Amino acid sequence: MINDAQDFWSGLADFYRDFEDRLTIENFWDGMLIVLKELFNDMHHVSLSRALEFTPHTWEDHYFSIDIVASGVNDNRINETNYFGIDDEYFGIYSAPTLTGIPTDQILTEGTDFEIINNNTLHIFDLDALEYDTTNTAANIVKLYADTIYRVNPVILRFYRILAGLELLKIRERDYWPYTYSGADVVGVEDLKAFWDEKSKMLKYMSWGVFYLKLKQPTIKNLEWILNILYNRPFVYKPGTVSSIAGNIVVIDNDDDTTDTYYLDGGYTVAVAVSEVVSAFQPLASGIEILDNINDTATIEANFDEGEREYGIIVTDTTSDYSQNQYKTTVVTNFLENFLGKQYNYILI
Repeated sequence: MINDAQDFWSGLADFYRDFEDRLTIENFWDGMLIVLKELFNDMHHVSLSRALEFTPHTWEDHYFSIDIVASGVNDNRINETNYFGIDDEYFGIYSAPTLTGIPTDQILTEGTDFEIINNNTLHIFDLDALEYDTTNTAANIVKLYADTIYRVNPVILRFYRILAGLELLKIRERDYWPYTYSGADVVGVEDLKAFWDEKSKMLKYMSWGVFYLKLKQPTIKNLEWILNILYNRPFVYKPGTVSSIAGNIVVIDNDDDTTDTYYLDGGYTVAVAVSEVVSAFQPLASGIEILDNINDTATIEANFDEGEREYGIIVTDTTSDYSQNQYKTTVVTNFLENFLGKQYNYILI
């Protein structure tokens, strides 16, 4: 990677490095690098934010590597188990069909020899069956690499980290459930891929929805919709019309001629009706409600001191059994503190 002008010199042959006035050239190169870095930042963090709705939710990448050290002073197992942490460079990885050992050429198959958990952990089922680099006698060491991996689009995850206010946020499998995934659980490699395809799509619309609603008029309804998303309540991805409801399965014909099916579990009450025209990011189930000094003066007065009531709000959740997750509560708390400002006071119930 090129970080400054010195990196340019190191990549040139001796003939091209023989300059008397290298400072002038270095200043020019440093200036160009600054411009390139700003253009790169604009491309990935600014321009794409305007088109997050159309950004692919998954990526197929073509390189991944991890060092396995299963003994010795540099042992990098997690608590001396069969689990190894994956670098944040590969944040969002959820599948690698095969891993190959270097220099052993041993091929490991996903689902048979290993699994990837929560985007950040490699679980090798049997370390005794792993072939190690015999040239290193000090420890059991081998590098594993994959030439194809599947991951959640890092741009989407960057947006999600920003809105959650957690720079090192990990998206664990059970923390956010995609309601467009039809399975009751995740069993096996194929289920895992289908699950993460739906989950990455959900994270995309979560991020897009929260940023979109933040740009709208700051109403109680918009904030309720935002919190419905952050609390992982089911919401509409695209504008359309509800075509059918069977039990807690809601089918929506989107305006772009696609169809989304949402599988709400038994803990939710469906809040839309057949033939209803729905908006993007609209809640599909009842649950989140915000009380303020206008719509419920008595409750506000009972919970806030007199000087706090004007800027006091209470977030209630009638599906409380589904919100007792400290991880999601932390995300909501961070968002509210950032979104509302210091003058506001809030209570989560």
